[in-house]
Amino acid sequence: MRSADADYASAAVDAAPAKELRLFGLAGWTIDRFVKRRTRLHVLQYEATRLREKPMAWCLLRSSAPT
Repeated sequence: MRSADADYASAAVDAAPAKELRLFGLAGWTIDRFVKRRTRLHVLQYEATRLREKPMAWCLLRSSAPT
């Protein structure tokens, strides 16, 4: 299975798909779509990382609290 990055790269570099992007004026649309999807992916990755970090912070706070 190919990654989305490879699909976008091949569309922009390979002769036939690149010609169609230019011919139909879809280059800007393709770039905008790629940027929006990559940005969404980064946001999801960041949120997932934050969710994993929260339990660790609580553990540290609990362990340092006086009993």
